[in-house]
Amino acid sequence: MADFHLQLETKKFLFVIFQKQKYANDIIFKKIIFWNFPMKDIGEAEKVWQKTKDCVNEGRYEDLPKIAESNVTHVRPHGENALDTTETPQGTMEMKKCFWLNAKYIQQALEI
Repeated sequence: MADFHLQLETKKFLFVIFQKQKYANDIIFKKIIFWNFPMKDIGEAEKVWQKTKDCVNEGRYEDLPKIAESNVTHVRPHGENALDTTETPQGTMEMKKCFWLNAKYIQQALEI
């Protein structure tokens, strides 16, 4: 857990913000933001990360954290499609998944 905490505390994230035009298919550049994970939210992210690790270790993939469980992070599919799978520690095949920051959380954090 210490490595996860350290990564969130010390890494800078680069967000490049574009905006799609309402009545055209044009996309325009808005801004670039360097962002640090706020200390007040690291504990919440750690809880979701710990639940994710526990679910994987126990083979409870259906219980991976959903977006409604945290205002900061969740786990969601990451593969190209349902056939994009990987072997689990239990030797079964599961759809690839990854740890995500919630879109609403990022929008609020970046004030976009």
